[in-house]
Amino acid sequence: MKSRPMLPLLFVVATCVACTSFSVDLNQESDERWRAVEGDEAEYVALFQQPTPVPSAPETAPAEPPPREALDLIVGAPQPQAHAFVIGIDAYRSVPPTPGARRDAEDFAELLETTMGVPDQNIHLLVDENATRSDILSTLTRLQEQVDSDGRIYFFFSGHGTPQVQSGESYLLPYEGRPENIEHSGIALDEILDSLEQTPAQEIFAFVDACFSGSGDRSLLPEGTRPLVPVQEVEPTNESRVAVIASSGAQEISGTTAEGDRGLFTSHLIRALGEARADIDGDGRITLNELHSYIAPRVARDARDLEREQTPTITVSEGLGEPDSLMLLWGLPRN
Repeated sequence: MKSRPMLPLLFVVATCVACTSFSVDLNQESDERWRAVEGDEAEYVALFQQPTPVPSAPETAPAEPPPREALDLIVGAPQPQAHAFVIGIDAYRSVPPTPGARRDAEDFAELLETTMGVPDQNIHLLVDENATRSDILSTLTRLQEQVDSDGRIYFFFSGHGTPQVQSGESYLLPYEGRPENIEHSGIALDEILDSLEQTPAQEIFAFVDACFSGSGDRSLLPEGTRPLVPVQEVEPTNESRVAVIASSGAQEISGTTAEGDRGLFTSHLIRALGEARADIDGDGRITLNELHSYIAPRVARDARDLEREQTPTITVSEGLGEPDSLMLLWGLPRN
């Protein structure tokens, strides 16, 4: 028996008006629809073509986040001997993010350079994956080598805080930190302040936009732990040269603005200094006491609107002086 040549497989869909026979030339190649060769009353549609490929959408890179808006900052007197260490961790490796923390840090670094007059080369900024535990510790070591005896240090942190469950000691969480292993993956706030005090700096101002209560979006606890840990207040020794400006009380919750794009505390801090709103008496200077008097009631008010308790606190060692005599900013236009 003579074998037939292989023909392409065709799928035919036919509608018949009458049961007349018809035949199709299967060897015909055309872009036209098939028509009946026999049977005038027969109609059909033969779909023999391969489906036309649909062009795939060109691959595009992930959308970049919108550029950070430039701040409208005033210019104060230069502080050429000042140094700064600024940390903001929005995206953590293994734990939920802290929305707006990176923006907090970048805004505060801009404030330091423009308004506070800190030289750009003296500002150490670590954000997200560049703010690991080793990165933070090595930067602290560099500061001990760079700061002069007549200098001051500004420290800023925005991100997760967590308490050590047994002791209630306050820890800051680096990029890779985990609350269940906080003693080895985190850094105690007291350890950071002690390291800063090992520099010759005369004054150290630490701003912390995090909380240690275990509640809210800027604090974590080990899984299974209830947020009832008795958190210790940060208490610099009398001989120290440290002032700590914290975004909330030890048992309170620090969080973001209503828009969720930055820390509530930091947003008021930027306005207080960068727009000179904390210069309450209009003398062209802002003291630590003026700063606290401006931001504390405003943060507390906005936090209540967001159904949480958050009131910024300041803790000043006796070795540093009284809050109303500690000048943060000067050389401003007088009102």
